[in-house]
Amino acid sequence: MVYRELLGLRLKLAAWVVIYGGWTILFLILNVWPHTMYYFGGYSWGDLPMYDTLFNKWLVSLAIITPILAVIGGADLVSEERNKGTLTFLFVQPITRTRIFVIKILMNVGALVGVMSLTSLVIFVIDRLPRSVLEVHYSLPVCVWNADCTILTNSHHMEFIPALMGLTLILLVGAGLVIGTGVLSIYCPNTVQTMVTAIPLVLLAYLLIANGGYRQQFPVTSGQIASAGGPLFTSNMIVANNQLLLTWIGVVVIANTIFFCLGLHVFKRKSF
Repeated sequence: MVYRELLGLRLKLAAWVVIYGGWTILFLILNVWPHTMYYFGGYSWGDLPMYDTLFNKWLVSLAIITPILAVIGGADLVSEERNKGTLTFLFVQPITRTRIFVIKILMNVGALVGVMSLTSLVIFVIDRLPRSVLEVHYSLPVCVWNADCTILTNSHHMEFIPALMGLTLILLVGAGLVIGTGVLSIYCPNTVQTMVTAIPLVLLAYLLIANGGYRQQFPVTSGQIASAGGPLFTSNMIVANNQLLLTWIGVVVIANTIFFCLGLHVFKRKSF
């Protein structure tokens, strides 16, 4: 069963490798060549700089393309088998429906997560390599308010913990979309209809990533603390609330578990 599923996953896996690999190359060209990475320092919050790291930008771009590609992973999970007439053949084999469903989910989720992790590792390593960047300052004496003042300086990188948490959240969202779309494919007669039906799930994923938010705190003057909201991802130089990010990870894990149990229950009892 595993070998059979792996053979059927070849084209999908190749597509993910090409898309994520191609985007990795394009992302590096746009953000590293030459001095195109900007850091914003010394804005209006005292002396604490607010950096936008390379890996932080990668997480944002990854969050944009992953929901769409994840839907592809689950759209043909069951519907394609039923459309080709091979699903009935599977049911007469000495293998339980539970094992069929679990193997299909794990193979597709594993392929997506593997490709995303490898490309993200490349960006993470490059983010930690020293390089020259343009740093934009607003608080230098020679600069006026809202006027850019740039200097050439060394780059900063994103710390390991927030980088890992941000990547984990996106991986879990992608896995959840694969599972959720796989559940929909049990009811849909073909792959195209499954992908169309999964549009609300994709929009929900984007809503989570865009508006989940975090609260960040940083010193201003005389011991005062300022706070602000923003996207789920932040750079290493902003003191972000990682506990809230961890909470969102827990929420997605619970949602994924519910999707998986629901899909397994339906798959075991539905008459095809």
